[in-house]
Amino acid sequence: MIPLTDNLPTPPRPFVTYSLLGLILGLFAWQVHLSAIEQLEPVLLGWGLIPSRLVAVTGEVVGGNNPAAGVAWVLVASSLVKSLFLHSSFAQILGNGIFLWVFGRRLESYWGSGRFLLFLWAWGYSLDYYKC
Repeated sequence: MIPLTDNLPTPPRPFVTYSLLGLILGLFAWQVHLSAIEQLEPVLLGWGLIPSRLVAVTGEVVGGNNPAAGVAWVLVASSLVKSLFLHSSFAQILGNGIFLWVFGRRLESYWGSGRFLLFLWAWGYSLDYYKC
């Protein structure tokens, strides 16, 4: 059983949780639209985390004398955050949304918005890293 509510005192409005839920649902609707018109592949290649691309650009920054490699690294490393918002199915978006709704509100009220957002990013990054 999935708890949809509880009897604990109501915390202040969880702004980050509600914003993230709206963002992931909106982006998933956009992905579904792009998939229907067969234009999803460029978005997945641009937003998805491709480890070989990240390793290659990091090698250029560390070992090379190419000043533009730093800019390329920032663009490629941004996929570490953007890839967290890509979902592959209705089941995945439903599971993630319910989990965020149930547990995110309490964690955000306990930790505060900044620490909660940092926790979500670190946890999502670690899952993306081990998925690859």
